[in-house]
Amino acid sequence: MGRRKKTRSISTSPEVKSCLDSNSNSISNSVSDSGEAKSKTSIEQLESQIHELQISQSHLHNLIALETLPVFHCRAGNDNAVDWLTASERHFAYLGIPAADRVKIAATRLHGDASPWMCWYESRYPSTAPWSIFRYEFLRFFRPESLIAAVCNLEQNRSVKEYEVEFLRVAAGAGDPSPEWSDEELMRHFVGGLKEEVRRKVESFRPKTLGDAMDFARNVEAGNA
Repeated sequence: MGRRKKTRSISTSPEVKSCLDSNSNSISNSVSDSGEAKSKTSIEQLESQIHELQISQSHLHNLIALETLPVFHCRAGNDNAVDWLTASERHFAYLGIPAADRVKIAATRLHGDASPWMCWYESRYPSTAPWSIFRYEFLRFFRPESLIAAVCNLEQNRSVKEYEVEFLRVAAGAGDPSPEWSDEELMRHFVGGLKEEVRRKVESFRPKTLGDAMDFARNVEAGNA
């Protein structure tokens, strides 16, 4: 039988052991840092992709709005400025169109006699002007004056409820965004159009809002006031 060779144990000096431990820690830290760097890179890439998707979705909605928003020609008897503006605002809200893009999109849908007006608007206001400015100027120019006169001259000749419905319909058609056309002024026109016996009692209650005046008028008609 052959003799077994004795294995010789190698003793490690404290200096060597310290060096090995240091290298081991360095390798471990390097692997850890590498993993964290890769994770951070992955998160940044994901965030970038999400941002790109959001931009793409916003761009897609703008394109849809450009294709589907009604055209306003401003031809007498064919277009109603208030109807077009209301439809546009609902369109923008449904598609989530940013406020900063709304005027630019609307400008592409103004044809015929409305096109020169848009040129005037763009020469007067900067591209950053808010939608509220566009809305005010658009209605100020295109809204038929007859709608404003209809609000001022409307009178009650049926029940209070029927008068309320007609008043709100006409007032919505007028669509005046001017600060002067306040709730108080609407209330004054509403009360002024009531039947005389109802109007006097409503005025005695000194209503502060249009809603108050309507409530008082219903109560007077029902004999509860």
